[in-house]
Amino acid sequence: MGKARPRGSSRVTRKNGRNIAVTKFHTCSKYRQWTNDVIRQIAKQNTPKFTKPVSICCNFVNFKSSDTDNITGAILDALVKSKVIGNDSASYVVKSAGEFSKLRKIRNSPKQIGILVEIEEREIKELEPELANFIRGFGVSIG
Repeated sequence: MGKARPRGSSRVTRKNGRNIAVTKFHTCSKYRQWTNDVIRQIAKQNTPKFTKPVSICCNFVNFKSSDTDNITGAILDALVKSKVIGNDSASYVVKSAGEFSKLRKIRNSPKQIGILVEIEEREIKELEPELANFIRGFGVSIG
């Protein structure tokens, strides 16, 4: 899928005693182009459509450094736009993770950079009674 173009970043700042959310989109046109390229690649690979909850693991091969959350979010956006998953909410994606890995360069060939995405159907887990009681002890409501 090539090197990801992360979405914009946001932060909260204070101005005149008020909290203000600031969002910056550094690579908007590149992000849109990257997303469209990923959607085309998903279509070429005949990626199955998932109607049940899934876990998604992204393996970022030969990335120098970046933020796995932003890149994983970009992948989720592309999966939703290509209708592989219905939504990227907790009802559809019960787990998402990203990790960096290295692939050695083969002599006289270009360095491989890409993203391997694994999608697996999962069920939404019930908390074990002991853990549920522990959380209830903090006054946190559990659905």
